[in-house]
Amino acid sequence: MRHALGPGADLYVLPAQRFRTAHLLVAFEQTLAPETVTFGSLLPRVLRRGTRRWPDMPSLAGHLEDLYGSSFGAAATKLGDLQVVEASFSCPGPVGLLEAVRAARRGERLTGSDPAGSLTRQGAVLLAETFGSPVPAGVWGDYVAEEKDGLARDIASVGDDRMSHAHYRCVSEMCAGEPNSLHSLGRAEDLEEMTPDALERFRCSLVSEAPIVAYLAGPADDAAVEEIEEALAPLVRTSARARRPVAPSAPHPRPSQEREVVEAADVEQARLVIGVQTGTVLGDPDYPAQVLYNGLLGGFVSSRLFRRIREEAGLAYYAWSRLIATKGIILISCGIQEANYGQAVELIRRELDSLAKGDFTDTEFEGTRNSVLALAKALLDTPSGLMYGHLELRSTGHDVDEIAPWRLLQAVTPDQVRDFGRKPALDTIYLLGKQPTGRTQEARPSGD
Repeated sequence: MRHALGPGADLYVLPAQRFRTAHLLVAFEQTLAPETVTFGSLLPRVLRRGTRRWPDMPSLAGHLEDLYGSSFGAAATKLGDLQVVEASFSCPGPVGLLEAVRAARRGERLTGSDPAGSLTRQGAVLLAETFGSPVPAGVWGDYVAEEKDGLARDIASVGDDRMSHAHYRCVSEMCAGEPNSLHSLGRAEDLEEMTPDALERFRCSLVSEAPIVAYLAGPADDAAVEEIEEALAPLVRTSARARRPVAPSAPHPRPSQEREVVEAADVEQARLVIGVQTGTVLGDPDYPAQVLYNGLLGGFVSSRLFRRIREEAGLAYYAWSRLIATKGIILISCGIQEANYGQAVELIRRELDSLAKGDFTDTEFEGTRNSVLALAKALLDTPSGLMYGHLELRSTGHDVDEIAPWRLLQAVTPDQVRDFGRKPALDTIYLLGKQPTGRTQEARPSGD
């Protein structure tokens, strides 16, 4: 359920009384761009260190302990073409709070005298202060310097996780020129200009101009919603004008031809990643069929890629596929011996062609649907799952009152999956191996 906090500021309430915890999130949305992505990555690292009232980690931790051991965090998330700068707060719901009180009666330590209002109100106040009332200037400068060093180390270590690096490089080559091609951590070359004053200017611009999206997920009632709206009001009012709109994440366009990219690294196991364009994003009518298609292709250990490439042919240490739901992309990933590169690519093409012809059995379909439904229902098992599921939908331009993905997935028919199977187009083949860069193959028209 959506509540308008003001122009460009919304609160979504996702009630689930069965949960023991409630989860609050306040986020600012911006389009991924070279000039702001590193600022967006650095800012939450500094903000999570404290606020003006709680200016260091010990005082902030003490405050959270007084709120019955509530938790707090801040991060930057990449959703397709968008970067979301967020702060979150989790606290016990009524059931969890009752258990804490019972523990106190047994003689265990109980904190949480809460004269200023409910836990959710206290959490909303903390999140508003995180963005709107950060630590004093002197402390801010120290935190910026320390977090810059940490971010620099994280960026430098991106290549250490070979699989994640290969996935990023495939997407960045596939989506060259699109916002999604930027790494979620930002760019090392931008850190030089990340002065305390520059980061403060970015914070002020983000808070006053970017759209705000807030969530309450878990136990919720009208009184809690009113408290949160009141607590967030000062943050919403920081904008003297309408907040700038952010365009939804755009589907990756259909390629005119396939591309091959080979890069060298000192690796024992080569990483093969193939980017497949579908053009179908979260919320589109044929998205449920795409989920079933990906499940058949490589979503599970029972799927085609695992069985054909790893179990039967013995060419890969792992073989699977996953959706980038905000861009209409399927990534196929394999760990292989480089000598098996050509054979592995050919087997992947064969499975894509087989599914394009609708070549799967009823047994395959039902087994895959059962696995997909189990994962979809697990999304609703936690407040954070509810919240981030909705945030992903919002990033693609869809605004819904309820998240019940299994209902749509349960209705998918084999014929709908067969119809969808004709859509995917092989876009980019990426290999991270020991061969020198520059190795190419003749370009092929996409879909041939």
